[in-house]
Amino acid sequence: MNASAAALGLQPTMSAEDIAGLARDGLKKFDGRIAVYIRPMYWAEHGGYMGVPADPASTRFCLSLYESPMQEPTGFSVTVSPFRRPSFETMPTNAKAGCLYPNNGRAIL
Repeated sequence: MNASAAALGLQPTMSAEDIAGLARDGLKKFDGRIAVYIRPMYWAEHGGYMGVPADPASTRFCLSLYESPMQEPTGFSVTVSPFRRPSFETMPTNAKAGCLYPNNGRAIL
C-alpha cells in the first residue's frame, strides 16, 4: 500500500505495522463468521498545477472494514479476453489504483 502511495506521488503517513494493527483492532468488532473486506486508502486533499498532481503533504489515510460475504464456490470457466492491461506509460500500473489522473500528474511533475 505504501509503495502504491509513493508511486502515485503521495506521502504515506502510516507504517505497514500500524495499518495491520488498526485492521486487527477493527476485526475484533466483527463476529468472525462472515468475511470482512479490509480497505486501507490514501488520497491527497490538495494538488499542484491545475489540481492534478497530488500535494504529498496533504496525504490523508482511512481504513474501512466491512462485511463482505464470499460466494459459494461453484466452479468456473476460463477464457482469453481481448482486453489487455494498460502499459506503465499510460496508467500507473505499478500502483493499486483505479484511475488515470495520476499519470497526468506524473507527466506534469
